[in-house]
Amino acid sequence: MRCRTSRGLIPLGTYTETQNSQTFEDTQARGARFYLNIVDAGTGSGGLMVLLFGVDKMSGNAVQLSDGGAAVNAVGTWCYEISPYAAGQQFGNVVDVVQRSLPFQWFAQVFAGDNSPRTYSLSVEITD
Repeated sequence: MRCRTSRGLIPLGTYTETQNSQTFEDTQARGARFYLNIVDAGTGSGGLMVLLFGVDKMSGNAVQLSDGGAAVNAVGTWCYEISPYAAGQQFGNVVDVVQRSLPFQWFAQVFAGDNSPRTYSLSVEITD
């Protein structure tokens, strides 16, 4: 069965702290491509990173599954990919590529390296 969809995870807004998406369950999905759209990068030097977490069904504890690549501190649309088929290459605006399956329960986090106000949104497309 093919599973292909897209979702808004964090709406466009100005944030000063780390933001988490809600937790999702995807029974057929194997991969995801996250899009971080930064429209105002702020004045701080800490930047932003998109991290993926799997969630243990029994305890509810989260486990970090990606390192987010290099922190981004520039206006633009940046891509983060997790897939068992990932080639493992970053180029252009592809910041992080992880060769791993998307877990059944997961959430994404936009990690803020400092408290500088930044305006951005986060979306995802889910693939099988």
